[in-house]
Amino acid sequence: MEMAGETKESGKIHPSAVIGKNASIGKGTVIWAFVQIGENAVIGENCVLGNGCYIDRTVQIGNNAKVMNKALVYRGCSIGNDVFIGPGAVIANDKAPRAEKTREFNGAEWRIEDHASIGANATILPDVNIGKHAVVGAGAVVTKDVIEHGLVYGNPAKLRGFVCECGEKALLEKEERETCLLKCRKCGKQLSVKSADYKKIEE
Repeated sequence: MEMAGETKESGKIHPSAVIGKNASIGKGTVIWAFVQIGENAVIGENCVLGNGCYIDRTVQIGNNAKVMNKALVYRGCSIGNDVFIGPGAVIANDKAPRAEKTREFNGAEWRIEDHASIGANATILPDVNIGKHAVVGAGAVVTKDVIEHGLVYGNPAKLRGFVCECGEKALLEKEERETCLLKCRKCGKQLSVKSADYKKIEE
């Protein structure tokens, strides 16, 4: 465990940060002012935790992740490598909250997969998985799982298209019976998705 105020190899922890008991913080991770990390949380290497963000107890975050200012990540969610969580985003964990009770997790866990990006002020509801390379637009309220490479936004969030690994929207090039071939409008890379998934897009 690294205590607040200690300097890590190529990283740092601001003296105002509150680090819970048995929390683990990887090398090179930078933790800014007023961050709170709960007990038994695991933060990977070379991460950035912005001003005032909250990481609940037992939350696991992979390497090279960025959790921006005032984002809130609650217990039950685990976060992969190279994930971006925008400022003010909330990863909630109780479908039926009441002041007088706390949810019993009993091993329940949902994930934000590698390379996914969550926009500023987005809300991810409990038990909702975000697929690899997916992008959640700013202000979205995500009520159901997001497919790999999916682009969702709105309230409730709906599938609006698919994105390349670089984060830009990919456009349809060729549609076949089982698959659709898309091409990134920025980097030119091609992306193949199931035709059934492509037909779920709502404009």
